[in-house]
Order: sequence, then structure tokens, then C-alpha cells
Amino acid sequence: QNYRKRVQTEEAIDMALHCVGHDERHRNLAERFQHSTETIHRNIMKALQAIVRLAPIVIRPMNETTVLPKIYNSNKLRSMV
Repeated sequence: QNYRKRVQTEEAIDMALHCVGHDERHRNLAERFQHSTETIHRNIMKALQAIVRLAPIVIRPMNETTVLPKIYNSNKLRSMV
């Protein structure tokens, strides 16, 4: 029924993270993962949507009232104050 080649969830997440982490273009990912640019785009979008939906559950600040020492002691921020 569905003539399109299915992409495993792990591969779709790998595509999305590779695209974001390495600033890769879809053409390069298509060559690397051996899929069409349309397939790359579709799967990256689905994976990113899933990551965004999971973010509130998985990503939580340790303590919302505390500033990390690395940020608090940064010279870049001191020049702004």
C-alpha cells in the first residue's frame, strides 16, 4: 500500500540531530543516509516535533532561582551591566 521506504525512528532522530548539531544541508544528509531530500525533510520534521513534545518532560532546570557559576562569573555578562 505505502510505496515509500520506511525510516526507523532511530534513523530519523539521527538525521535530525545530525542536521542540527552539524548544520548539515538536506542534500548532504540525503547522500549520507541514502534517502531522497524529501524523505530527509519529512523525517527530520517528524523527529523534531517529537523532541519538542518531549522537551517539557525531559528537560528540566535544576533550580530555577540559581544562576550557574559559569554564567554568573562570565566577563561577557559583566560588561553588559
